[in-house]
Amino acid sequence: MRTFFRILAWIFILLLISGVVLSITYLLDRPLIEGGYALAGIFSIWLAIIMIRKAIIRYRAKAQVKSLLNSESPDDQHDDLGMTSSELKKSLSGRWYQTIRALKRSQLKFQGDPLYVLPWYMIFGRPTSGKSTSLRNAKLLLPSIDLSSKEEGSTLNLEWWLHEEGIIIDTAGRYAVPDKLERDRKEWNQILSMLSRHKQKEPLNGLVLVVAANRLLNCSEDELLEEGRQVRNSINRMMEKLEVKVPVYLMVTKSDLIPGFSEWAQYIPDELKNQAMGYLNESESGDYDSIADTALDSVLDRLKEVRLLMMEQTDSPSDALLTLPKTMEDLRSGLHTFIRTALQGNAYQEAPRFRGLYFSSSIHSEDGKTVRDGMFLHDFFTKILPPDRGLLVSLPSAVRFRRAVRKYALGISGALTFVSAVALTGLYNQDSTFLSEIETNFSGTVINTNDDSQSASMRLDTAHRLKSMIESMQAYKDQEYIPWSSLMAGNDQVAILKQKYIDYVHNSILLEYDNSIKRTIDDLEEKNTSVLAGGLVRRINVLQKRLNPESEFEIQPIGNDYIIVQDNSVGDEESILFSDIYISYVDWSQSLIGLEEEKKRLQAALLHLIKQNHGDYSWIIQWANAQGFDPVQLKSFWGGSIKLVDAPEISSAYTLPGYEFIQEFLTEFKMANTDDKQLSDIQQDFNQYYQRKYINAWTDFADRFDEGKQKQRDRKEWTVLLDRMATADNPYFTLLQTMHDQLAPFSDVDYQSRDKIAFFTEIQSYSISDGRKGKGGGKLLKKALGKLGKVGKLAKKGMKIHKKATKGQKGGDDGSALEDAVKAADAYKQALAEVAFKADSRSQSLSTITTLFQTPDSPEAGNGPLASAWVSVKELQALIGKPISTTRIFWKLYMGPIYAAYDYMQRESSCAIQDRWEDNVLASIDGVAKNNLGNLLVGEEGVLWNFLDTEVSPFVKKQFKKGYVRANIEQRSLGLTETFLDVLNQSAAGAFVVGNQFTVSMNALPSGTNSDAKVSPYATFIDLHCSDGTQTMANYNYPTQHDFNWALETCGDTTLRIEIGQLTLLKEYLGVKGFGKFLLDFQDGRRIFTVDDFPNQKAQLINNGVRYIDVSYEINGQRPVIQMLDTVPLELPQLAAYCW
Repeated sequence: MRTFFRILAWIFILLLISGVVLSITYLLDRPLIEGGYALAGIFSIWLAIIMIRKAIIRYRAKAQVKSLLNSESPDDQHDDLGMTSSELKKSLSGRWYQTIRALKRSQLKFQGDPLYVLPWYMIFGRPTSGKSTSLRNAKLLLPSIDLSSKEEGSTLNLEWWLHEEGIIIDTAGRYAVPDKLERDRKEWNQILSMLSRHKQKEPLNGLVLVVAANRLLNCSEDELLEEGRQVRNSINRMMEKLEVKVPVYLMVTKSDLIPGFSEWAQYIPDELKNQAMGYLNESESGDYDSIADTALDSVLDRLKEVRLLMMEQTDSPSDALLTLPKTMEDLRSGLHTFIRTALQGNAYQEAPRFRGLYFSSSIHSEDGKTVRDGMFLHDFFTKILPPDRGLLVSLPSAVRFRRAVRKYALGISGALTFVSAVALTGLYNQDSTFLSEIETNFSGTVINTNDDSQSASMRLDTAHRLKSMIESMQAYKDQEYIPWSSLMAGNDQVAILKQKYIDYVHNSILLEYDNSIKRTIDDLEEKNTSVLAGGLVRRINVLQKRLNPESEFEIQPIGNDYIIVQDNSVGDEESILFSDIYISYVDWSQSLIGLEEEKKRLQAALLHLIKQNHGDYSWIIQWANAQGFDPVQLKSFWGGSIKLVDAPEISSAYTLPGYEFIQEFLTEFKMANTDDKQLSDIQQDFNQYYQRKYINAWTDFADRFDEGKQKQRDRKEWTVLLDRMATADNPYFTLLQTMHDQLAPFSDVDYQSRDKIAFFTEIQSYSISDGRKGKGGGKLLKKALGKLGKVGKLAKKGMKIHKKATKGQKGGDDGSALEDAVKAADAYKQALAEVAFKADSRSQSLSTITTLFQTPDSPEAGNGPLASAWVSVKELQALIGKPISTTRIFWKLYMGPIYAAYDYMQRESSCAIQDRWEDNVLASIDGVAKNNLGNLLVGEEGVLWNFLDTEVSPFVKKQFKKGYVRANIEQRSLGLTETFLDVLNQSAAGAFVVGNQFTVSMNALPSGTNSDAKVSPYATFIDLHCSDGTQTMANYNYPTQHDFNWALETCGDTTLRIEIGQLTLLKEYLGVKGFGKFLLDFQDGRRIFTVDDFPNQKAQLINNGVRYIDVSYEINGQRPVIQMLDTVPLELPQLAAYCW
């Protein structure tokens, strides 16, 4: 009862809190839903506390129970009854409901409720106490209703005995005295639950409690007390469950086991055997011991009275007639003991009503034979029990419960009324606000679905506005706690609008596009294939989800350009609306047959589109690229400010987001074509195509990754790049890690450098992240390898990869190999850090590049940081294998920082060469006379040859018929200018000219002019100006010969004078190389001058009719002098090597 009041109190408190919160919400003029949220929060916290507390208590209780119960599960094992607990439960329920159905179909239904027409009694007692035998021999008039066979033996769970005066439920003895406590108590509770459910008003009219006479005579006091306790436990459960105080009839069975009873029974007339033998208690006393004594005394007195009668009717009376009362007196002690725990009241339990004590026997002996003849049973069941039907009373606790219900009903109803009033007011305000918003949003909107003249864009806009209005009205309807709209409007206005929407979308939008879809596909541009295919797939999946709502597949929005590719007159904004329009159209459509047909049409269109592309799956790649995922670009790894043209790039379709999108899309594609095997087979073909393209995209990108170095604009950006090479931001190492992650979906594919890249990612987890911070933690690595934690697992995995990577090579201990690999990687990063540190030293760069060009096959030679880097690389190669065709990409990337450093140092070396060119060569010829330049530059000790030998000899080489060219080591050459190389080559051929004297012999030939000239040349002179005087050759048009002695150091300007008429024409060849220029002009011995060659005398020559002048010589020994023009430099280029 206390529990009930506690529940009422909590209900009242909850209602009060709800009323207060909702009232405050209303008074604050806040939406009622906010009050609901507040209540939900309060109650959720309260419920969570209770649930946590109960969970803790339940956990502790279960732990205690488990320690007491047998670990063997009763549900999984057959017990001594030959059935599992679940089978017993099923059998019990089956028998119960079979009887209930039989009663409801019987003729009792014409007398009232068939379950209440006759009283119900239950016979109850320990196993083998004679319950079923008593009923079987009670000679009851039973109807021919097929309920059970009522075979001999113990009752499995319950048996129904239907007779004219009542219904008796025979229960298994294990319900009174359990064999297996947990199982039998569960079944007993199940019986009581079914009884209270089907007979709430009058669940049970009486309980016949059976105890065997032999147990009262022979059992010890403790045994009887224990039996009574167990019986009382079951009776109490029954009274609590049924909430009634059941009258109990104590029946002593097996009276034939009382000494003398069978002999005595032989003298009883047959008509008396059907009568009841016992005492019916009419008092309300709770002194059950006194009642038992009174009842037993009454029976004994009656036996004594009958004894005299029997003796008079027989000639040889048995001694049993005299001794039976005395032997039955022996039952008194056992009865008191049993009643004390089975029926007697106590301070903790309410006692059942002790209605009477009766004796019975089902079997007795006659003339030495066992006779099954029920004695003192028939009238007990037919005349004693039925009249007591009205004795059933409710328990006092149940009476108090009903009184409390009536007492608190008014208070609770008042609270409910208050809460309801507040709630209704809040609901009204909320609904009013919602409707006002709908009116504001759509009052000025005209939605015309009957205008056939609308454009495609207008139709999409109309459909979307109609959808928005329907959704607003549906939202209002869904939040209605009281369906005002349905009550007032009658018809479902939202459903009507949805149908209009469906008709409009289908007739005005979908039919136009779907009917022409194949024609659209035939005319489709290749770039639009992915958009249309993706749209078709997602439309089909929207339909699939609607047709199969149980599927876990989530629909995806249709592409924004799906309508545009079919109708370019539709604007972008309107095309975006189609996805929402179509999804709502499918969700609201009630014609599943129509949707199924539409799905088949779209599948046919998709198949047509696939066939149009003849197995080309690039449209799927295009579809993935169009989703806005970021592609992989060089700028993601490299710094630098130069924007490269045609830089390598990995499309977003070949990244992990793209891969996941494509897999989801293929799932959509598969879902869209579950009925078409031809379309479903495409996925397998595409997977092979996609795998190949995906891997190739990354390997091709890795092959061209070095192009990122070209983004560095100047020396400053290059030094920043070198600094990154020693850190975790190393672009090459970042790409290796990225490739490992991005190619993870294809880890089973043996692509280029797969194992090496995987092994590198493992050693990275142990290696130092920044080479500038010193040596790595070798001791920490050893410690980590000895643990079984996360690091240890990674190392173990690394060992497996290492074994693959070094397959076929001589190997040692796995831990030692990994440690050596980590040390090599650490040393590599430290060397790269040293490279960055010394990047400002051009002499260091020049020394490194010089070593590279001098010993290209031993790059690790020398003492520079790059040499140390090469040593580390060689050490790692010794551990995991040298570069081969299948590991080319890994080593290209791993050694990429070295080659990047070479690129930087190559530029720096070029700058160093230029600096030395300016300091050692250009500065040395500054102010030197022209005549001495040749010897200074290209003489035997010339500065040009000295510069070649001491500075640039490693970077140039001499080739046949080409002379000096740039040396090329591993496709790398120093940035020497072409002008500088030309100077070297020319000077090499002219070195013999310097410091020597040459004789040029010339024979004069007659000079002439055009035949119609008025004048002709009569004399020509050649003047060679040398330091020791001028050498002149005069030609008066008759044979003459002259030897010119020429040396570069002493001779210079040369002049040609032509005397013609009154004119003297001069042709000057100035400079140290003047004589060579003159000889070059006459390299074939003849030179024809035009009037244009003498601009100062041009007019006079024209007046004299002179058009040209022909001057000829025979010349010998001129070759060295002419060759000197190109082979002896008198001016050097300012730029010998390019610098940044």
